[in-house]
Amino acid sequence: MDSYHSMNESNYITPNINARITGVANGVFFFVGIIGNSLVILAVISSKKLQTSTNVFIVSLAVTDVLTSLTLPIFVVVKWINFYTPRLETVCQIVTPIATTSVCCSFLTLAAIATNRSLQAHIEYIQRYFVQR
Repeated sequence: MDSYHSMNESNYITPNINARITGVANGVFFFVGIIGNSLVILAVISSKKLQTSTNVFIVSLAVTDVLTSLTLPIFVVVKWINFYTPRLETVCQIVTPIATTSVCCSFLTLAAIATNRSLQAHIEYIQRYFVQR
């Protein structure tokens, strides 16, 4: 028996308080992630004023965050189940690469946003002080 599960009086394995807190936190992250990122995507798509090069990166980040949020409930279920099934292994083999890829895409998108903003600042500086008008 691991520290994440406990036995109750009828010998059923139930998640202990740490597993319950993790499940509730992941549930909150799931709903906030889906709703918040969907609103960001909707706002950028519906407003022409928000359709800038930087916001393309923001939408990309929102899409990868939605994918990450969609995998959270599956990881909670896997954590709560304390026995092996072939179906569960198949689900893990499908979900883990999706979650890993979306998190890596989030990191790369954040790096692209930083690079874009840095280049814009350098271009503005050069235009302001070195380009004669």
